[in-house]
Amino acid sequence: MWGNVRAKFCYLCGTQLRASCRNCGEMVVSLRYKFCPLCGKPYKNGSQNR
Repeated sequence: MWGNVRAKFCYLCGTQLRASCRNCGEMVVSLRYKFCPLCGKPYKNGSQNR
């Protein structure tokens, strides 16, 4: 269930899922990380969970 590659929204909170960093476009390689390894910006928006 959690590995559904066609999922567009989070199963728990309903927010839209991202495949890349909002700041630089680098691909998100793991859900374990909170920050982009290329530009250092957080993956989550300050007021939203992504």
